[in-house]
Amino acid sequence: MRQALDTPHLVYFPQSYTDHNHQGLTKEEVLQTTRLCAVPGWSVGLIEPIPIMPQQGQGKVMGGRKQLEAYSTPRDYLRTLSTPAYQGETGWTPEDFLTHFITQLETTHQVSHDRYDSNALWLLGSYMPDSLPTPHIVPVGYWSRDAGQKMHLSAHRTGNRMRAWVARSTVRLGT
Repeated sequence: MRQALDTPHLVYFPQSYTDHNHQGLTKEEVLQTTRLCAVPGWSVGLIEPIPIMPQQGQGKVMGGRKQLEAYSTPRDYLRTLSTPAYQGETGWTPEDFLTHFITQLETTHQVSHDRYDSNALWLLGSYMPDSLPTPHIVPVGYWSRDAGQKMHLSAHRTGNRMRAWVARSTVRLGT
């Protein structure tokens, strides 16, 4: 996963999880798109201030839209984010996850997105359509209490449904 973050294999803000018609952007294109990065290289956005995302069937309707809930596939989440209720929202990228994780740790002395709290995070704002050996994968980030207590970035297929994995969205403030 680490090697893919700085290669053309990572597509940002795909509209679908397909090989060639995903309508996503390269990292360079994102940096030059002022609606996503108001200041080149910096994406500023608004997120819901909740430490643990709602589990299946527990999302609340807020501001005319239902909170994203656990136990959907990345494909399902992406379809949901494309509906009018979520207009202007995008999924998180690996950079969003890392920034949030570090900020949360520094400001509260607590980790975020603990897999054992059913809070591992699909990073829907990015996609690897042609990565090898497994194509069509979406990054996921989480903290793991086992294996030395550390933060993980990995990736899984777009059709996977994982009980402990959720998604978050961001309203990006551009110009």
